[in-house]
Amino acid sequence: MSSDDILEEIGDELTPEQRFELTTRVPKEFEKKFLEQKLAELGTKAYELHKSGRLHEEAEIRRRMEQIRQVLRRLSQ
Repeated sequence: MSSDDILEEIGDELTPEQRFELTTRVPKEFEKKFLEQKLAELGTKAYELHKSGRLHEEAEIRRRMEQIRQVLRRLSQ
């Protein structure tokens, strides 16, 4: 039974808001994997900026990395 079949079966019992949330929400694991990949990419970029002496830009990247870490912590709870 696919998720569409399940949704159709229970669809009558859902409010329009619940139906919308179920059909549009990105699964947590996918979001988590995407953010972890983005964090790794930013880490590489921050390292390259550090090596080239562009410390102000590195600091901005590191702030973005910390924001992503906070989101990942919330997703893990």
